[in-house]
Amino acid sequence: MKWLRHEDRMSSLNEENAKLKKQFDLVDKDRSGYLSLGEVQSYLSCLGYPIILNEIKQLFELIDTNNDQKISFKEFVIGAKKIQSSGEQNPDPVHSFTKIFQTIDSNQNGSLSRKEVAEALIEFGYHITVDEIN
Repeated sequence: MKWLRHEDRMSSLNEENAKLKKQFDLVDKDRSGYLSLGEVQSYLSCLGYPIILNEIKQLFELIDTNNDQKISFKEFVIGAKKIQSSGEQNPDPVHSFTKIFQTIDSNQNGSLSRKEVAEALIEFGYHITVDEIN
């Protein structure tokens, strides 16, 4: 019975790490395997968090434990667990989606135009034009 509980815990950890890996890859726009300060700043902006560079730098420095000016996946996992345990992150995906939607909806009319989507994609590092969205 003890073995099953251990397996369940390992399965849960693997699922959590897989989710974190997807998040990490979403932020890692240049596919370097590391997160830069700019990538973290851009990601937080898309989530609707106010861009206060000093606070982002402090968060980055807290997670970048080896001080190499980049965040590895291992550092990202440890940082995410610290944030989750401190209660600073809202794990509700609907809340996160709503924040992203509200950020992209620049005229706050409740719908996203092609232009708003293109602007958001460009801000998040994609090379795209409004014409490509049409």
